[in-house]
Amino acid sequence: MCTNGSTDILIVGTQMGSLYLYDLINNNTNPNASMMYNYAAVAEQDIAGFKDLEGSKREEAMRKMMIKYSITNVTFMSDGLIDYPHYACIKKLVFISRSASGISQIGCLDELGIISIWNIVEMSNNMVTDYELNVCLGGKFKMALNY
Repeated sequence: MCTNGSTDILIVGTQMGSLYLYDLINNNTNPNASMMYNYAAVAEQDIAGFKDLEGSKREEAMRKMMIKYSITNVTFMSDGLIDYPHYACIKKLVFISRSASGISQIGCLDELGIISIWNIVEMSNNMVTDYELNVCLGGKFKMALNY
């Protein structure tokens, strides 16, 4: 289950009851993210004669590959949160309120009938700390359990 993705964020509910938030606008905030993926292996499968390309042509092919298959990392994940209410498949996610101030609310329902309400907060760079284990490096959004 996921939100409609027509906003700046996408929230996904998993079969195991976890919630993942993806930032669709600031997907390149983690400088190490693109280094983790082997685009050359994908290019070898996708582009005929990729191994034979040299210099700038190879770099251009890689650049196009990275644009075509851009990878978005999770910005926030609910795994491991204290007092997390969901342990079953997420069935419904609905935005309750959206605000230009950067704070929104989303409602969540799992298959056991447990309902939770989450605040979604856009953070400034100086608010992200090392002990925020649920917010990924470079993340701009955080979810906080409200109910």
